[in-house]
Amino acid sequence: MKDRIEILNRIKSRYHLKTDLELSKFLGIGATTLGMWRKRNHVDFEVIFNKCDEDTVFWILTGKEQQLTVATDMPEELKKKIQEAPEGESLIKQLFQSKDELIAYLRQDNEQLKEQLKELKEKRDNKP
Repeated sequence: MKDRIEILNRIKSRYHLKTDLELSKFLGIGATTLGMWRKRNHVDFEVIFNKCDEDTVFWILTGKEQQLTVATDMPEELKKKIQEAPEGESLIKQLFQSKDELIAYLRQDNEQLKEQLKELKEKRDNKP
C-alpha cells in the first residue's frame, strides 16, 4: 500500500465519520495515536481487521471492490481454512491467525507476481 492515509480516509468514508476524533473512537485508539499514524503514514492493520466489516476490509485496504473467488493457485491450506471456517467469521480472520501470517502470505504472493511480471517483460522484449 502506497499511502496508509488513504486507508484511514476510506474508513472515515465507509463508516460516515466526519472527524479524526470520530475515527479514533471508532478504531478504539487515542486521537494522539491516530495523529501519529497520519504523521508517520502508518496504520495498525490488526486494529483495522478487528473493527471493520469483513465485506469492506478489502475495499478499505485497496480502494477496489472485492471479487469473491477462490483462486485456483491459492495454497491448499488456505482453501481448506475457507471451507472449514465457522459461519459469520471474518474472511481475513479465517485465513490468517495473525497480521504476521497475513504479511508473510502477501509477501509471498507479491514475489510470485514480480516473477510473473518479469517473465511477461522478457517475453515482450524477446518478440521479433
